[in-house]
Amino acid sequence: MRIIIVPPKVWMLLSGADQMRRECPTQYEDMLSVKADPHSVVVEQINTDLHRTFPNNIYFKSTSDPKGLQQPLFNVLLAFAHANPQIGYCQVLAVIHLRKENPKQMQQQMKQQQ
Repeated sequence: MRIIIVPPKVWMLLSGADQMRRECPTQYEDMLSVKADPHSVVVEQINTDLHRTFPNNIYFKSTSDPKGLQQPLFNVLLAFAHANPQIGYCQVLAVIHLRKENPKQMQQQMKQQQ
């Protein structure tokens, strides 16, 4: 599998996410604020897959590591599932996650997986 890294600003423009963010700036936070049943199928599926996502990458090894990416990834996947109930969650969505805080670090991490 070949992973293509697209700079976050370019992705935001090409995907239309930049316009969507301007139109509804709190959508992500709103989706995270929805109380999810910890035993729901979506939450259980995400939790089952988290440890299998980038298993050799140190940033994805632990949910308790403050520098780790499992919790931010969980948040993105859960927000997506809430915003798109007709799709919900599927395993491939985890690969799409981009870390907005430090895109260079994410690029380096993705290169390590190749």
